[in-house]
Amino acid sequence: MGGSSSTGVADPVTITSYRATYDVDADGTLHASETITADFPWGRHGIFRYWDRSDQGDHTVRYHPKDVRIRLDGEPVPVSRSWEQGRRFRVAKIGDPNTYLAAGTHTYTIDYRIDGVLGPNPESLADSSASWTGGESDRAELVWQVVAAGWSMPISVADLRVSLPQPTDRLECSIGDGRPCTVEGEGSRELRITATDLAPHTAVVVRAAMDSPAPDRAHVPWSIGWDRMLGSSLPALAVVVLISAVALLVGYLLERTTRERVPGLPVLFEPPEGLGPVQTAYVTDERVPRHALTATLLHLAEQQHVDLRQHGKDWTVTSHVDPATWDRLDPVAREVVSGLDLRGEGRTFTADGSIESGKRLSAVKTALPGVARAWGTTSRTVVPASHEWLWRALLVVAIGVVIGGTFVGVTGLYLMPFAAFAIGSVGVLMPGVGRRRTREGRELWSRAGGFERFLSTDAAKDRFDFSGREDLYTAFIPYAVAFGVADLWARKYETATGLPAPVPVWYGGTTGGGTVGASGAAAFSSFESALSSSIGAYTASVSSSSSGGGGGGGFSGGGGGGGGGGSW
Repeated sequence: MGGSSSTGVADPVTITSYRATYDVDADGTLHASETITADFPWGRHGIFRYWDRSDQGDHTVRYHPKDVRIRLDGEPVPVSRSWEQGRRFRVAKIGDPNTYLAAGTHTYTIDYRIDGVLGPNPESLADSSASWTGGESDRAELVWQVVAAGWSMPISVADLRVSLPQPTDRLECSIGDGRPCTVEGEGSRELRITATDLAPHTAVVVRAAMDSPAPDRAHVPWSIGWDRMLGSSLPALAVVVLISAVALLVGYLLERTTRERVPGLPVLFEPPEGLGPVQTAYVTDERVPRHALTATLLHLAEQQHVDLRQHGKDWTVTSHVDPATWDRLDPVAREVVSGLDLRGEGRTFTADGSIESGKRLSAVKTALPGVARAWGTTSRTVVPASHEWLWRALLVVAIGVVIGGTFVGVTGLYLMPFAAFAIGSVGVLMPGVGRRRTREGRELWSRAGGFERFLSTDAAKDRFDFSGREDLYTAFIPYAVAFGVADLWARKYETATGLPAPVPVWYGGTTGGGTVGASGAAAFSSFESALSSSIGAYTASVSSSSSGGGGGGGFSGGGGGGGGGGSW
């Protein structure tokens, strides 16, 4: 909790006088005033006082100190407040961390208020029964640690006064070390308890029964361990749950506004005119496909704009891109040709697993999403939607509040609406949110999606006649790679023809060993592996370069008033 007791070292401060008054109203409100006179050595900043909000006899009750006012030697003093063990202990750290108290005697006055200290006879307390209060279990009773068990300093003299709303008809007082304590005023409203030579962590507990019904007091149906999440008020929880439900609904409705209605996707037997594989896949789900670079190079080869040749595990791309060809390329293909320095007849690029080739490939691969988005905007196909970015910003703010609030210890109750909104609107983080297809874009979406269905539909459901159209199968391989359905496209061909899917003549062959005989996506794995190997070599080199560089003790007795303190 802070202070010497938490380290097991005896507190060097001695409380020479502990005087306290506890005035209890008929509604169960306690008004407390503690006057603590202590002898300080040099080198201490002050004391701390903490309150245990739990009741060992009734886990549904909370004792929260309110209106806490603290003075040192009659003057205001800095106080730092915090929580310990979730929300069980409320801590007041009293004193200036930059200043030591002068050695000698100092007096602290601590005033506070606690609601709900009167309760019915707590049958859950050890050795208690309704007979103790005269046979009625609902009679008002005060069970209170008038000297809290957590004080880590020895107390020379304790003089304690308790004022009750009704005279007592049963009274008990106990000291934690087993000694009897002296009580004056039994049978009256005014009690005086005295004790001397209290060792550290020794409680003085008073239990007083009155001939009046116990007043109502607030309860919650959970133990104090849940307070950090649920708070300590059932009505407040109900209100917050209602607000959270509204926040969840609002978040969900906002997320729904970002979804685009899927158009009809009639099966089409060719891609939209003028669109390369990456553009076709992008307009379908507003995402650049994982194998965008591979699909583009295969498309360039199918169009005879480049040659692909394998040499062992390496691949060489030889350009046939002259000025006239350059003008006909789509923006994604231009980025690949330019990034690999293939603009010009006869220029070559080799994916040989080297760092240099990997650097180029990595740069091109990183640039492709931006190129696709720019094409969507300039072609008025997929355009920015600013209001959807606002929804994303609200989600980020909500998540930030939850994370920040949790970090600084804000009660989870107050974070629930933000968390609910974040859960409801989490879909705004999906790819495509922040951009919307125009009318022209939706038409392209319908055609591109229909073409994807053609490539991926089970052959048994779509008996397409490949007779004499082997070139159609090979022409659409780059699109199948972009959509991630190369295996399905190959299987469709094999099922329809009864023949193995052919390897395109434009796909390299081998000049340095090995043959390409697999079908589907596996047939192009060596090319993809060569690209990945080069990129991996580059990223590994980059990674390698960057990496070089309180109070103490136990509590005894039932009821409330738990807590204590120490010096620091």
